[in-house]
Amino acid sequence: SLCGVNGLVTDSTVSFDGATDSTQPGQYAVQVSQLATNGQYVGAASSSLTVDALNNTLSVKVDGEFSSVVTLTQKTYASGAELAAEIQAQINADDALQAAGASVSVAFVSGAFEITSNSYGSDSSVSIVSAPSASSSTLGIGSTVGTSTTGVDIAGSIGNVAADGSGQQLTGRGSAIGLSLSVVGGSTGLRGTVTFSRGFASELLTAVDGYLAKDAGLESSIEGLEARTETLNEERVALAERLAKEEERIRAEFATLDALVAQFNTTSNFLAAQLAALPTVGKKSD
Repeated sequence: SLCGVNGLVTDSTVSFDGATDSTQPGQYAVQVSQLATNGQYVGAASSSLTVDALNNTLSVKVDGEFSSVVTLTQKTYASGAELAAEIQAQINADDALQAAGASVSVAFVSGAFEITSNSYGSDSSVSIVSAPSASSSTLGIGSTVGTSTTGVDIAGSIGNVAADGSGQQLTGRGSAIGLSLSVVGGSTGLRGTVTFSRGFASELLTAVDGYLAKDAGLESSIEGLEARTETLNEERVALAERLAKEEERIRAEFATLDALVAQFNTTSNFLAAQLAALPTVGKKSD
């Protein structure tokens, strides 16, 4: 796209999740050495499909989250698949597991119940925390029977550089750093390629960000100019205040001097009048 980032994959079971600003455009080979798996609990062989008051409860731990007590509907089920659907529905209806986003799938395989986490990777797990002894002996489900297996993360490489695996997601390193792909199926081995590119606007923004970040030169200059402008504004205000005070002082002095001049003029006029009124020396009066 013009503005975003693009990841074109050639394998239908591999999807492009995203990238970072550090991801370099290019074509990268995708290699999977280990597929992600689910955590799972596999029960012992079931001897009965009847659920009654002696075996109708259990509590589980899924992906590290504990459920409340799960209660199964009491009845004789027509098939293992029907009972598996009941176990799945009741576990997934648990409020604690729903709040944590944990859920399971349950199947009846070769005479035993398999409870599988719907998440993938090393955080994916299922275990039976508690169940009545009758559940262990009849349904093959209990904390002391069956086996639990923790899931594993995907492993592989992007661009011939070992990638980080978490669940079903591979995240690249090296030139492909931050490039994230989800591998949701298929097999191990070469899984085609991913071609990563950026839209024009994205390239432009990356270039601008890089320029701004380069030694922080332009940003520092802008910050310096802003600080200098603020200082100049403060100095201008201070100067204006000093000029206003100086003007006020000069005006006050001028008013004082003007008053003195007026007094001098009055005195001068008075003295001139007095002098004019004095008799002239040596002049005889008639």
